[in-house]
Amino acid sequence: DLVIAISATGRTREVIEAVELAKHYRANAIGVTAPDTELARACDVRLTVAVPEYPDTLKPTASRFAFLAAIDL
Repeated sequence: DLVIAISATGRTREVIEAVELAKHYRANAIGVTAPDTELARACDVRLTVAVPEYPDTLKPTASRFAFLAAIDL
């Protein structure tokens, strides 16, 4: 079994808990997230994308498009 976890900040508690639960049941985890975060450390495979945080998370920015492009690959 495999879980794919996606979080721009790597700090979303619900996503981290979902990965930990999946790993408890021996699933592997791939994380698409920021480097050096709790989520990245919890995953077996990390696809890291550094997206600077911006106060308005709904505003399209070049860094957010880079994150979405990494997910599309």
